[in-house]
Amino acid sequence: MGKKKSSNKQELNSVLQRNANFGNTNGTTENNLKKFQSSQNSLLSYLQSFKWAELKETIINLSILLLILCILISTIILRAGEEFYSISGKLNKNENQKNYYEVLGVTKKSSNLEIRKAFRKLSLVWHPDKNPDCEPCLEKFRDISKAYEILGDNEKRQVYDTTQGGEIEIIPSAAVTLTSDNFDNLVMLQKTNSWVIQVYTDHDELCHHFSSIWEESIEEMGKYYKFGRIHAKKENSLLKKLPLSVKVFPAIFIITSGYQYEMYSKIYDPSLESFLEFLSNSFPMTLGLLNSEKSLTGWLKKNNLYRPKILILSNKPSPTLLIRSFALRWSSTFELAYYQNNKKNSILYKWGIEYDKPYLIALPHIFKDSDLTPEIIIPLGGFSNEDVLQTRQIDDQLFNFINRPTSLVQKLEQSLLYTQQIYVPFIDSSNAKNLCESNSLNRIICLVIIHDRLDGMAQNQEIVRALDISRQKYINIRRNSGNASNMIDSEADEDIGELFIQPVQVALLSKVRGIPSMSKIKGFLELSRNVAASEFLLIDFDGDRFSILKTLTNVYQKVFEEEIYWSRLPQICSNYNNDNLYKNCLFNSSDEPSFFQLVSPVLKLKNMFYIFILSASIYFFKKEIKVFTKK
Repeated sequence: MGKKKSSNKQELNSVLQRNANFGNTNGTTENNLKKFQSSQNSLLSYLQSFKWAELKETIINLSILLLILCILISTIILRAGEEFYSISGKLNKNENQKNYYEVLGVTKKSSNLEIRKAFRKLSLVWHPDKNPDCEPCLEKFRDISKAYEILGDNEKRQVYDTTQGGEIEIIPSAAVTLTSDNFDNLVMLQKTNSWVIQVYTDHDELCHHFSSIWEESIEEMGKYYKFGRIHAKKENSLLKKLPLSVKVFPAIFIITSGYQYEMYSKIYDPSLESFLEFLSNSFPMTLGLLNSEKSLTGWLKKNNLYRPKILILSNKPSPTLLIRSFALRWSSTFELAYYQNNKKNSILYKWGIEYDKPYLIALPHIFKDSDLTPEIIIPLGGFSNEDVLQTRQIDDQLFNFINRPTSLVQKLEQSLLYTQQIYVPFIDSSNAKNLCESNSLNRIICLVIIHDRLDGMAQNQEIVRALDISRQKYINIRRNSGNASNMIDSEADEDIGELFIQPVQVALLSKVRGIPSMSKIKGFLELSRNVAASEFLLIDFDGDRFSILKTLTNVYQKVFEEEIYWSRLPQICSNYNNDNLYKNCLFNSSDEPSFFQLVSPVLKLKNMFYIFILSASIYFFKKEIKVFTKK
């Protein structure tokens, strides 16, 4: 009985326990259900609140960054490939090519003296005279001679080392060889010349293919352009100075100081016709083009304090290449303009000029009131000297010269050589050669007028008058001297080749736009340090000497009779030392860096630039990933 009660009690407890467990299970299920419903609501709420526009923008940004990365990586790979550009285009190699160092028994580190000694020693051993009827000995001697021909010449040895033993066909040329030593003096400091430059290598197939076109172009266009070549392998440092990055050879471009360079683009399919057309169309235009009587009047009335005006008339619609090249040479001294003289013009008619004929007209710096009278009018055609208009500046010298049968080039050149003598221009490195170096017209000495301060039009009339008086006395004395008839050809102009003192100006402190302050030029200050306010500086550019004058009385006679005490130019200004007078003692506008020159050092660091962009792209890429992760 007691066992039965105990059993019932256990069953009761078991039932109660199951009920309790079932209740707990129901509670858990309900909680899970609530949690599930809650999670569904949260997910729905999250999806509803998610900013899909921001996700889209993030994906787009990441895609752009990935694209930039791909482009930059590809560019770097291509650039690296260019650095290892093959030089085997014109390389003559064969499998039996001997190592010339091994032939002579020397190494690449051997000096020229060691190579010479090795050659002499081996040549004595293998010379044919010492080995008659020995064909292998003769072949050995030929190899020794060939090895010494290459390794005994520094230039050929350098090419041999560069090409790993291949032989290169050297490309000859009539062009000027441009190097790091002469590039600045010949190209950058000379604003009166336009240069056609070829960057080349001797071992490139394209360079050899273009060689004949290049040489024919020099013959055809050499009277307008200067032609120069830069050897890419020998002048690697010079390539860094160029306004363009050269990676394919030949690279051919036109460079004129102060102008944007022009690149010949048809290098992969060149022809003489296309290259000549490129040269004809790319010459810089330094002339003002006047296309109507109104534009001519406006140009004439525009005052130019210190640059006299030259007007060229022609019946052609545009200036020829000859006129353009002529204008470039003289653009630093004159302001030139071109007008098509193919119809009647009231101004030209007033001057007595016939239409449809070419003329050169020199005009004063400033026209007073309505007086538009030229200083000089010179016909450029083949018509008679009776057409020369006698103005107050035309004297027997110019009149006799114009009467001679000369070419247009000579007539233009001689006309402006004479014309510049009636002005007192400001001198700088760009016009000094035209103004102060002797020419076919005269033996030139320059008289430098130094202004302490310039803030308007300088008054030089008394100085010019004193020079004119002295010159007339000098000419009369020369004509009346007993030696004049022996020294001067009666059919030639009596004064050509005679002494002329060219007055020029400089300002220590200038407030006038376009006129530099020479107080900034250390070389000029050293040259003129002993010149007092009332004295003059006389410079003989051709003789590399100078003198200080207290008076201009009889200055021509004193110079001619060597009565002036001359001193050598200071070393810093000596023309015998690499044109120092132009570089160190005169103002040079190329010393003022252009925008390109300012930024070119940065642009030259291409690899650093690419690395910077790559690093920045990676940084922003990581930043976008973090933003996306947070969202």
